[in-house]
Amino acid sequence: MKRLLPLLLLLAACSTPEPETEPAATTAAPTGSDIHLFSLSGDGAQPIARITDRDGYDNQPSFTSDGGMVLFTSDRTGNMDSWAYDVSDGSLTQLTDTPPGEYSPTVLPDEPSWFSVVRLDSTGLQTLWRHALSGDGEPALVADIDRIGYFTWVGNDRVLFFRLGSPATLQLVTEGTGDTTVVATRVGRSLHRVPGQQASSYIQVQEDDSREILRWDWNTGENSAIAVPLEGGQDYAWTPDGALVMAVEGELYRYKPGESVDWSLVADLDLDGTSRLAVSPDGTLLAVVANR
Repeated sequence: MKRLLPLLLLLAACSTPEPETEPAATTAAPTGSDIHLFSLSGDGAQPIARITDRDGYDNQPSFTSDGGMVLFTSDRTGNMDSWAYDVSDGSLTQLTDTPPGEYSPTVLPDEPSWFSVVRLDSTGLQTLWRHALSGDGEPALVADIDRIGYFTWVGNDRVLFFRLGSPATLQLVTEGTGDTTVVATRVGRSLHRVPGQQASSYIQVQEDDSREILRWDWNTGENSAIAVPLEGGQDYAWTPDGALVMAVEGELYRYKPGESVDWSLVADLDLDGTSRLAVSPDGTLLAVVANR
């Protein structure tokens, strides 16, 4: 089992590999991965279903606002497209079919019947679009900007996004415009809203390659450190009660800013190569990506 260090020691000396700077959309062939569904409670995590079980890329899960579906990226048709898994009956539905593909499907905060995706076009541009979950209506460009890797919504009309570059930057854009503001540099790919707060979180990579999870305040623009991620992990998620969870080396850990001293082991997921994860809005379900 991973040896957990006190938070103060981690703040002083945590060292991890360089951040992933590849885009969410890439023309290189991704490695094989599957998505697993668990129930989540105070007693730990219990497996419910294997959302995908096939050779190929299935990744980037997120829940719909009612927790009834898991949206994810899949290459089932030769393109990277958005798919949905119905939690109630286990059925799969293809949501998009736009060559070369879309990535990181995420439901809109104010319009739960629509979702946003990063679209990679034939020229290599990566832009943010919105689609209807029903398949009705025309897709629409969210903002006139490119080189978008990963993103999270800031309220109903702004987007905080990882912009490709050397170094990668965290930028803010208002929907319908191309005007951006740089929030931070040397950032990781895991971007989220902080539950119950007008704030977002991201991983900052320092010059000495140590990492911190920072909170960015929507109103003041201030950044503040709230945790140090576990060594070997670059993906995390929030539970509705304000706790962070990470899946590293097949084990699920929890840390609650302001309360926890260390990351605590929640469950052994019995998976290899765990990475991205998502928690349902009510906190009862967990989707985890793992290597095949």
